Amino acid sequence: MTKLFIANVSNQIQQVRYRLPESTKNIMFDIGIGQQKMAAGGVGGDLDKYQLEAIIEQLSVYGFYNIDNIGSPIGVVRLVYSLDRSIVWTRLEAVRGRNFKFLNEQGAELRKQAAVAANSALNLDGQQGPKTLEMSVVEDKSGDLGGADHNPVTETVVTGNDMEEVEARTKGKPRGRA
Repeated sequence: MTKLFIANVSNQIQQVRYRLPESTKNIMFDIGIGQQKMAAGGVGGDLDKYQLEAIIEQLSVYGFYNIDNIGSPIGVVRLVYSLDRSIVWTRLEAVRGRNFKFLNEQGAELRKQAAVAANSALNLDGQQGPKTLEMSVVEDKSGDLGGADHNPVTETVVTGNDMEEVEARTKGKPRGRA
């Protein structure tokens, strides 16, 4: 008999739902951010091999990984599990930090792609379009707004047929939008 500990390493409350092979009822519970719970079922939380395999198979579709097998980048991980022992807090925080880094890198790449797409759309394949384009993306790394994990991004796109027009539209106005 084995105990299954399930931990939430995302930044949202996760609802865990599964069904044991011998039951027609769903077992459902919430796991808070950075918390873990022992899977319900069996006697005293102990699960047999078939119950354990059924739970892992059902939840793996939604990104359920063994904490011992997380290594190479696999995207954002939401739920992890451990057999017979609870997961040490430092391991949970390491996966949460990895998620944060992955999401920040993905966001930066999406902003780059958006800038290229905006530029391509404005060029109109050589047709007459705006002659000037000013684009800026600024990330505030101070962490003052919303805590250490918060990186507000300000993006601005200004186009015009001449530089005087662009300067007239941007003069005295706050740059971008939060």
